[in-house]
Amino acid sequence: MRRAKECRKFWKSRANSEASKGPSWSATVTAYWAPDRPRALAIVRPLRLSVGLPTCGGAVAQPSPLASPAATEIVIPTPRPTGTAAPSPSPLGKGRVERGTFHSNALDRTMQFVVYLPPGYDVNPARRYPTAYLLHGGGGDIMEWPSYGAFDQADRLMGEQIIPPYIIVLPDGGQEYWVDHVTDRRTGANGEKWGTYTAKEVVPAIESRYRTIARQDARA
Repeated sequence: MRRAKECRKFWKSRANSEASKGPSWSATVTAYWAPDRPRALAIVRPLRLSVGLPTCGGAVAQPSPLASPAATEIVIPTPRPTGTAAPSPSPLGKGRVERGTFHSNALDRTMQFVVYLPPGYDVNPARRYPTAYLLHGGGGDIMEWPSYGAFDQADRLMGEQIIPPYIIVLPDGGQEYWVDHVTDRRTGANGEKWGTYTAKEVVPAIESRYRTIARQDARA
């Protein structure tokens, strides 16, 4: 009798331990695409767990199924597939480069400049373009930026339609800084107005000859 009681106590404890772990779960995931909201649908269904209590005589008691919650629908947002096709090259070809000069009153000399006109500049005579002014370094010259590949990269990026077309201007800054100088006999500063030349003369000279967008927010 004592042995039978100990046996039943053992198997009852074993059943309670298994039940405390909760039901097992399985998930079935079905992906579908909605026109307005792509998402994946996951149906989560619990498995029913039955615990049998063996008797000390070797027989098995009737299984007692545990309660299972209802199936749950979980919506998991997923990104919409995107195309990977490369942009089509521009049929307008490459840009072209011009050289020009104008007289600077601020510096009292003739100054040169280089202009890059984007692909398609001559196709539509009514279209206007933003402008980027690239200033060379104090030890450089007017062709410093092209030597770095600036025009080649402009052809590529505009041709592949990665950036919009715009005009590039290379003013001549000599071997000076792009600011007005002071006059100082001790240091030899001659008071030349390089800042005035750049801001007040280069920009008007370019905008009078080329189809720029003559606004501050269209210049860089």
